Amino acid sequence: MKVAIIGGGSWGTTVASLASINADAILWCRSDIVASDINDNHKNTRYLDNLPLSKTLHATTDLEQCLDGAELIVMAVPAQGFRSILIEVSQIIQTHEAKLQTNNAPETTKPKTTEPQKNKSKTSPPSKSPIPIISLTKGLEQKTTLRMTQVISEVMPDNPSGILTGPNLAREVLEGHATASVAVSEDEKIAEATQDALSIPTFRIYTHTDVVGAELGGALKNVIALAAGMVEGLGKGDNTRASVITRGLAELTRLGISMGGRPDTLAGLAGMGDLIVTSISSQSRNRFVGQQLGKGLALNEVIEKMDQVAEGVYTTEVALGLASKHGVEMPISEAVQTVVSGVLTAEEAYQELLKRQMRSELD
Repeated sequence: MKVAIIGGGSWGTTVASLASINADAILWCRSDIVASDINDNHKNTRYLDNLPLSKTLHATTDLEQCLDGAELIVMAVPAQGFRSILIEVSQIIQTHEAKLQTNNAPETTKPKTTEPQKNKSKTSPPSKSPIPIISLTKGLEQKTTLRMTQVISEVMPDNPSGILTGPNLAREVLEGHATASVAVSEDEKIAEATQDALSIPTFRIYTHTDVVGAELGGALKNVIALAAGMVEGLGKGDNTRASVITRGLAELTRLGISMGGRPDTLAGLAGMGDLIVTSISSQSRNRFVGQQLGKGLALNEVIEKMDQVAEGVYTTEVALGLASKHGVEMPISEAVQTVVSGVLTAEEAYQELLKRQMRSELD
């Protein structure tokens, strides 16, 4: 199998390195410097320091070269740029398929003959099955509020889709620490193909069919991770942080179920597992942003310090819009939005949450 991975950030590079162990993997990067570093030094020092990558991984800045012959496409680009890159992918594939059809078309310029033709009939080769597209992106499109698999369905409706998600910190995966992930697709064969292509002994991939629940869990946990980071930045204790994470899980579960997800999905790797690691790890971008906001920095000051995207910054407003649409209460997410938008400081938002009326935990 040839696997094309689109996006040379930390997680895209990590997944590409895993894929190259089991398959013929090629990684598309925007930067010539990053691609050369991967090809020449087997490292992506810009995003992953000096951690070694698989020596069989090849990188390119030529998207057409990356997609040539691909049997599985893995999208690892930020949510707000996902659609534009996918449109490029679609156009390249359509152009390639059109060329193949032209080359395989029967010739019509030869003169006709009245002699019977025996065993000369030709049929065009069977059309190639649409290439599955797997998203690694944990976010929601701001303009449309769509999940990434929904974007895939709009841009490339004939191609089956799925996601890979879970508590997966890129550096720890590359360092060989045991990690669990989940490949999710409504088509179990696609989930199993992803499992086969990317699993290694220390990176254990489970399969699932609840795309809605898994995708929402991966996106919404970033919002709660911002809140957990703010708690840390404010200097509050572990009790506070644990309370925010747990009540945050209740929030994302309520919204996830209201939109068609399953509660067991949101209590599993795609929900609770991912929420925990994103909320507590020093490697988490969303936790870092929240922590800096808790210390009093403005959002633009924090973003300027970063080389990669913290999806929660863009997901919060979308999540609240969906919550309003589905009649779901999300007070922690609302508090995060007031801080991100500069309406309140983190301390003020914290105090407002403490004023809320107490009620049953099951409400």
